[in-house]
Amino acid sequence: MSVVLTEQGEGATAVVASLAGWRPEHVRVELLVMDGDGDPGRPVLREQLAEGGRPWRPIARPLGGRAASLAAAACAAENEFILIGTRGCPAFPLVEPALSWMWAEGADVALIAEGAVDPADGSEDSDPSRTVARWLGLSGTVPDGRSVLMRRWVARWLFNEITRAISPGEEVADRARLLGIGIVQLTSHPSDTPLRH
Repeated sequence: MSVVLTEQGEGATAVVASLAGWRPEHVRVELLVMDGDGDPGRPVLREQLAEGGRPWRPIARPLGGRAASLAAAACAAENEFILIGTRGCPAFPLVEPALSWMWAEGADVALIAEGAVDPADGSEDSDPSRTVARWLGLSGTVPDGRSVLMRRWVARWLFNEITRAISPGEEVADRARLLGIGIVQLTSHPSDTPLRH
């Protein structure tokens, strides 16, 4: 699995720190780090990554914002799955159950949330494809602790030449609908059951 780190500064170091405590037994994890010369806290982050003992690769931060960064990460990923978090730390303990649920349901994307997901908070939508685009950080605001786990081929298809789109979020949602991908959603809230779209 390739874990994509697009954050900078303190946000990036927090994600790396939380990743250090996550050692899944059956998943090989590589960290893809968006890296720019002007990133705040870059030397501290690089030192933290070196001390972490986990494989990581820098990916030059391209011009074009988050959409360009996600496209570059999808192209650089060598593993079958890609995990993309938005603000805050991803819910790493839910990744292995999400992989199992994807396998059982034949899904290509898993939406993973820390805590309960409240449709009334404005972050959810009746259209799961639009929710994928939102949770990727390409449209609207996203609450902390949201992540998207997807197969590499799906990520490459969704992000191919995405910077040419007028609205990357709408384009990703349209491509997800066109592709007809299976989407599951897991939360860490005990009363929530996994959803399939």
